[in-house]
Amino acid sequence: MYLCKDCGSLIKDLKHFREYHGQPNLQPEEWNGCPACGSRACIEAIACSRCSEYISNHCIITVDGEIICDNCYSDYYIEDYTYGGWGKI
Repeated sequence: MYLCKDCGSLIKDLKHFREYHGQPNLQPEEWNGCPACGSRACIEAIACSRCSEYISNHCIITVDGEIICDNCYSDYYIEDYTYGGWGKI
């Protein structure tokens, strides 16, 4: 899976584009990009270790390599006023 950084689309397969720029006898410009907007700014999508949803913006990577999306992080950690730190629910 891929994520388009320009339009935010989650993409299974990139589309191959060919642009001749009005010069059909010259070598075309070719690239793989987003089928929705044609952007080349597509990156491999990363899945959350907790919920398996693909992450579209920010994530937290723990010291043991776990990748957690914003939603799972806010559900999993709450501020513990008794001890003044962060703790697991």
